[in-house]
Amino acid sequence: MSSHALQRETASAGTLFRAVLFCGAMLIFWITLDPLKDLSTGDMLDPTERSDLANQIIYLTMFAICIATLLHSGWRRISPLLHPAYGLTLAWFLLSSMMSPNAGISIRRLVLTVMVMTIVGILLLLPRDRHQFESWIGGVALTVVALCFLAVIAVPHLAIHQTDAALEVNLAGSWRGIYDHKSRAGPMMVLFIIIGTYLVGRRRLALGLPLLIGSTVFLAFTGAKQPQAIVLFVLAWSWLASRIRSKIALLFFCLGPLTLYLAFTVGSILFPFVASFNQAVMSDPTFTNRTGIWTFAYEHAAQRPIFGWGLHAFWNTGLVRYQDPTNPAAWAANAAHSHDSYLDLALSTGLPGLAISCIAILVLPVLDFARAKEVPDNRATALLFFRIWMFGVFLGSMETVFFQRDEAFWVAFLTAIFGLRYMTTFPVKA
Repeated sequence: MSSHALQRETASAGTLFRAVLFCGAMLIFWITLDPLKDLSTGDMLDPTERSDLANQIIYLTMFAICIATLLHSGWRRISPLLHPAYGLTLAWFLLSSMMSPNAGISIRRLVLTVMVMTIVGILLLLPRDRHQFESWIGGVALTVVALCFLAVIAVPHLAIHQTDAALEVNLAGSWRGIYDHKSRAGPMMVLFIIIGTYLVGRRRLALGLPLLIGSTVFLAFTGAKQPQAIVLFVLAWSWLASRIRSKIALLFFCLGPLTLYLAFTVGSILFPFVASFNQAVMSDPTFTNRTGIWTFAYEHAAQRPIFGWGLHAFWNTGLVRYQDPTNPAAWAANAAHSHDSYLDLALSTGLPGLAISCIAILVLPVLDFARAKEVPDNRATALLFFRIWMFGVFLGSMETVFFQRDEAFWVAFLTAIFGLRYMTTFPVKA
């Protein structure tokens, strides 16, 4: 065999390995390790303070493989992610976890969060050009959408909310696919709409069209109101944002509407005039009972305003689940999270943690997008990542998204943030 043939064979084997690692890891994240959950058993009512050994083994294996791959290809390629904003955020999270009443739980969950962030950061380095990235991400997304439809057809009692569920029987009839809740299925479908829109724009019609059509249809049947309400806004507003040259103007253009959105949602529990306005103009000013959960979370956040309760160490633990049943707000203790990412960060990591995190996941991505879109070859891919980011920050006002360990949409949100960060350093290869 000639040296050129050997090089081609080695390169082909390397491409196959990178494709399998990228697609395999993303499928694990986006399908999740616990798909098609039976909601009728009542297991979700129990506190979740124990670790899952199988999950730990899977993520440790993925982490080890990704680290080995990075070291083989050159660890300096990940240097754009060694930004002070990320380091300071994780350092504060560690301090908050150490000060937590549930320090052991919080530190274990922080370790998994960091491992997942590292894995995602390395996965984005695997595609060698835009064509590979589009093929891999499109293939993974289309596979997940197909599995969601297959689940609805084959096992509807596990893929559609039922009346025999232990919680939220009012959701009966809403599609959830392979996920455990419509509030997880809905955001994922918006993610796939965004990816499908990108692929169609890039004329990858064989992947893009079925992905765009399938995810749009599935989203309509989830009944996920917020994702349905903001998907068109995100697509349009992000396109307008891509036309703004000034970084300061871009920050105001992106974060101004978000501030207003937060003021009229979670702000309704802090400002009586906002609550009165919502009462006057909205049919459901409680946002499907979210205001009760927000009030419960805010009251507990105020008890520990500096360090918080520790990352992932409040909800779903015995500390909060076993409330005084005579307390009128005790029902809120059964919530899975705050239903607001910003309030949840204040609750779990304190006000300093919230402030530092917002720099890392709100301000820095906008500045990265401003830089990335100035390179003509970068614009389409930068807009893809920016749209995912923008949807995530608005979704975060009604759902808990940020730093959610291995949650499917959190991984997508991370992909967008890290993708923009890389694009400020590495040009996109056609």
